[in-house]
Amino acid sequence: MKTRLTFDDHLRVHTLLAEGMPSSWIAEDIGRSRDTVLPVARRRGDHAEAVREWKSVWSQIKNNADLLALHEQFKPRRRTT
Repeated sequence: MKTRLTFDDHLRVHTLLAEGMPSSWIAEDIGRSRDTVLPVARRRGDHAEAVREWKSVWSQIKNNADLLALHEQFKPRRRTT
């Protein structure tokens, strides 16, 4: 069965995409799979550029102990079903 996004999920996805967040992080944020969010993200023309920017930022985070500790503290918790 294919998972469908609610209206509120769509609003959240579009808001986070506009902020440049990658689809995998958005999926974590709304508690859905990346495969559910990815089609929405791909329909946006600016998605690829946003992913490149986040990958650059992530590289800086994972190579800085203080930033990585903050990321671990505030990252969304994985939901189990």
